Parts: sequence; C-alpha cells; structure tokens
Amino acid sequence: MFNRLRYVISEYSIEVVIVIFLLVFLAIFTIPMMLYAVPAGHVAVVWKRFGGGTDMDNPPMAEGSHLVWPWNIVTLYDMRLRHVNKEFDVLSSDGLKMTINMSWQFHLNPIYVSEIHKSLGPEFDETVVVPQIGSRARDIISRNSPEDLYQTRRSEIEKEIKLAVEGSLPQALPPTAGGKEQWLYFSDLLIRDIKLPTAVEEAIVRKNEQFHLNQEYNFRLLREAKEAQRKRIEALGIKDFQNIISTGITDSYLRWKGIEATLQLAQSNNAKMVIIGSPKEGMPLILGGLESTTPAKLGDNSTGVKAKQPELAPPTGKQTAVLPPPTNVKPAAEPPLAAASGDPGKK
Repeated sequence: MFNRLRYVISEYSIEVVIVIFLLVFLAIFTIPMMLYAVPAGHVAVVWKRFGGGTDMDNPPMAEGSHLVWPWNIVTLYDMRLRHVNKEFDVLSSDGLKMTINMSWQFHLNPIYVSEIHKSLGPEFDETVVVPQIGSRARDIISRNSPEDLYQTRRSEIEKEIKLAVEGSLPQALPPTAGGKEQWLYFSDLLIRDIKLPTAVEEAIVRKNEQFHLNQEYNFRLLREAKEAQRKRIEALGIKDFQNIISTGITDSYLRWKGIEATLQLAQSNNAKMVIIGSPKEGMPLILGGLESTTPAKLGDNSTGVKAKQPELAPPTGKQTAVLPPPTNVKPAAEPPLAAASGDPGKK
C-alpha cells in the first residue's frame, strides 16, 4: 500500500502539490470566518442555514471563542443591566394631558434568549417592552389626579406600573416557551419628570407656597407663646427675688455697702474726687437737684448758688406789701417782713 502511495505521489507530484496548496489557502481564509468570539456580558444565538433555523436544542453560546460554520448566522444579546429613557403622553383622572418621562433598568433571563430571538427578535425592547410600559402607565395614571402624580402618590404609582408590566410581559412569549419565570427582569422603574400645563404647574406651586407659609405662621405662633411663657416665668422670678430681699435689706446693710463702695472707689488708680455727704452716716454724696432745702446765708456765694429771692404775692382784693430784708443785718428768728392789710394809711 505504501509502495502504491509512493508511486502515485511520484507520478502525480505536481497535482498533489497544487491540491495541498489549495487546501492550505482555503483553511487560511475560512478558519477566521468560522471562529466567532463572544464578548464579556453577552451570549450568542446561532441560526443554522441548513439545520432548521434557530438552534433551540443547544443553549446560547457563552463568552469566549467558538467554531461556527461560515454559512450560519450568529446574533449577540447583551445580558448586562440596561437603562432606557422614554416619554409618554398620558391623561389624568380629570382629563388633564401630561407628558411623563420614565426610565427603567432591566436584564434578560439567559434561559429564554433563544426563544426571545425566535419569537421577538433583537429589537424586543422597542417592539414589546416600551409599548407595554406605555400602556400600563396610561392605564394607571388615568386613575389618579395630577396632584397624586406630582406630589403625594408618585412612588406608589411607580410600583403599580412596574407590577402591571411584570404581569403582562410573560404573555409576549408563546405558550410553547414553557416555564413560569420572567424572561425579563426589571430592577427599577421610575418617573423621572412630569410636564404639566403651565397654568396647572403655577397653581400647584402657589398652593405649596401657601401651605408652607401656613406652617411657618404656626411655628411662629408657637414660638411667641413660648416666649410669653418665658417672660411670665422671668417676671415671677423677679417678683420672688424682690420679696426675698425686701425683708433682708436694712439701713445698716445699706450703710455697710456704702462704706465698701467708698473704699473701692478710693483704692482705684484713676484720678477721682470723693464727695462725702452731709448726713451723719457720711455716705458718698449722690448729686441730684442743685437747689438746697435749707435757707442760704445772705451774701454767701461760697456754694456757688444764688439765694432764692422771695417772690411777690399775687394781687388780691386787698393790697399786701412785701418789704425786702436789710442787706447789713442778719435775719432774725422771725422773718423781718411786715405785711399791711386793710387801709394803706394804717400801719
């Protein structure tokens, strides 16, 4: 046998070389077409041109390199978390038209990737997910008022939409897919923005402003009430303090405090003048009015205060004469003023 093979090669050496060259050339150009690399976070579904279409018998190809016949078609599916933003026109319970911007995050269940590829296709998010979310959002928002959506029940509405979408998505796959698990998992579904008519937005803003102003006035009244209570307690404390010290302060205590104040004033390093009062206690003099309560000596200007001159009596029916005191005679015990009454001729 080997002899015969050696004979064939020797006889047809040129033809054998050509065949080998063609095989090597074909391998160089076809192997890269048969080698398919699945990137990280993806799976690949194979569609067999001569094998019945979508490969439902084998699981999708995982990450890494795989050999695939060049006439087959490979489709990639992203298995990582995906984020989508869409706007929907909705109506509230009172017929008000609004535009909401919703965002959601989802990822596929790898078990159903082949069925998704066969039944829905790679554009499943635009053909199935977005219409389902829009329909459920319109249905649920139509039962709520703009105030509920704008302020009070926003998070509850988001949860209701998410549960409604998750309940309706399994119906998108045919019953032959089998299984009770979700083929698409939502990690979050949020209402990002709400566009109301301008008049409605301004009315809601004014209402919120008035609400917060009312709260501010309530806190202000509470603060004033507490301030009044504080002043009442402070007044009672002052009253009790005065009642306590009124029974303990005596003339001797005040005299002692006056002596202490005089000593501290005298020991100060600053220039000072200490004026001792005229009473017998000798307390420091507190300057008040300049007029003296005792009559000053006539002609004595040592105090720097002029003696108060007697005033003339107002005129009455009978004339009264007031004589000034002599300038060179000291005043007697009785004032040297004589008054005449009755007839001016009598003295």
